Amino acid sequence: MNYGQDTVLLKSPFSARNWEKNIRQVSVEPCDRREDPLGYRAVFFLNEDDERAERSETFSVGASYLAQREYNLVKAGYTAPMTQRAIRVIEGKLGTCLPVRLV
Repeated sequence: MNYGQDTVLLKSPFSARNWEKNIRQVSVEPCDRREDPLGYRAVFFLNEDDERAERSETFSVGASYLAQREYNLVKAGYTAPMTQRAIRVIEGKLGTCLPVRLV
């Protein structure tokens, strides 16, 4: 198996265990319900010095996945301040808690 530079280019923004690492900002925006059934997504902005920023300055996560993302980060021993911020904004817009599947 070749784990050279080609592999690095194919990594997703979620490949690092600490997905919150080097996130400088998060915003919440509406999206098509085909993208996320709740109609919102969180857009995470990477610090310029993050290796992932070479490919894209941002990545987005559908609102229906945010509570699971937070749960997984906390379970792994990390903090999730940007994800928590996005959750608070979306829950305020929806008037209800986001769903989480405990796996």
